[in-house]
Amino acid sequence: SKQPASPLSRSEVGGARIGDQIYVAGGFISGAGETTNQVARYDISDRTWELAAPMPIAVNHPAVASLGGQLYVHGGYASEAGLSGEIDALQRFDPASGQWTELAPSGFPRAAHVLVPARGTLWAIGGAHEGGKALGLVQVFDPASGTWSAGPQMPTAREHLAAAAVGP
Repeated sequence: SKQPASPLSRSEVGGARIGDQIYVAGGFISGAGETTNQVARYDISDRTWELAAPMPIAVNHPAVASLGGQLYVHGGYASEAGLSGEIDALQRFDPASGQWTELAPSGFPRAAHVLVPARGTLWAIGGAHEGGKALGLVQVFDPASGTWSAGPQMPTAREHLAAAAVGP
């Protein structure tokens, strides 16, 4: 049967699943082309949508992942007061409290990359910077310590990519 429509019409979003909830964050508002900080949550069991608390920073083309029951949004393109182009913000949403927290930046602004949870860490892979130049950059965020470290570089730079972790 047909799924219910999202309360927001947009493109260039990021998404991740936490339990029976799918979160869709940021993007361009359809028609207006403006970047949004809105987050919609879809309940798989109830087949219903609702809006979650908006992100502190509006982004499109963000890297989004879930880890430990939390939603993480890294980087993306911003276009609000004081921000433009690729950013290096790491935003975390706690569904239990409904609150967003800004965490340590990675040290490298980018968009159109992926954020992959693996072995208790988040891997920020590839992406674009300086107006669309593809990156081979890999960085690892450890939520336990709140720090970033360098990962192995990709031999071929990629942006607008997909990735997944296989195994525990």
